[in-house]
Amino acid sequence: MRAERPAPGDGKAARAAREYWDGLAEAYQDETVISCSQVHYGPLVPGERRLRLLPPDLDGRRCLEVGCGAAQNAICLARRGARCTAVDLSGAQLQSARRLAQKHHVAIDFVQADMQALPLAPTPLFDLVLSAYALPFVAAPQDCIAAMAARLRPGGTLILSTAHPLSTSEWIDVDGQAGIFLRDYFHPPADQRRRGAGRSRCRPVPVSTVFAWLRAAGLQVDALLEPPAEPVRRYTLGQLCHRVPYWSRAWLALAEELARVPVVAIVRARKP
Repeated sequence: MRAERPAPGDGKAARAAREYWDGLAEAYQDETVISCSQVHYGPLVPGERRLRLLPPDLDGRRCLEVGCGAAQNAICLARRGARCTAVDLSGAQLQSARRLAQKHHVAIDFVQADMQALPLAPTPLFDLVLSAYALPFVAAPQDCIAAMAARLRPGGTLILSTAHPLSTSEWIDVDGQAGIFLRDYFHPPADQRRRGAGRSRCRPVPVSTVFAWLRAAGLQVDALLEPPAEPVRRYTLGQLCHRVPYWSRAWLALAEELARVPVVAIVRARKP
């Protein structure tokens, strides 16, 4: 298994984000259940077994996961025969990814880099680029989408999930009825996160903005999903692990709300 390490982003925001995710990596992987047997698209929502967004035949296809964390999705793809590269800003997350890849006996090329730049070799291009719930943590998401589109071969597929702006709503009770309050859909509040000297922000944007960025990158959108959370309170632990590829105790506490308001928007786009 080859590990490449080009210089990751050295801007102030990138350094703060790298420190945040490096500091969180061990606890994040301990506390969050992320499947290595089916691709996930975000917390509590259905995975690939139900959504069926991936190309049907991945054997021998070149695939790139962007913002991979511990690369569970790349491992899923590699187990289906894909030739995978996985990119993340955090070296500590990539250490977890290497251990997981070894555990599952798959070969993945790991690259530590700022995902809005993707300093990869100009060739080969990829048949599939996948990024799950990483885009809202990027300082320049439009640049990130353009960089991912540039890495696709003609006819290739981009599958992207991102934070839905409605997920930032506050839940309120009016006359015994619970509902949401969002001050401004077009400028939803950012989720500010700190850990030691590290800083990260989750910044949702309107779904139409993501669509415009994809079109500006020369891509054709052919699917848009806003899946509700799975009905996890009805599931046994075994059902939960089989049907929900990404969850934690903290996310389970929000399940009832996220069954009525989408936590993620998922898009699939193709490069002409």
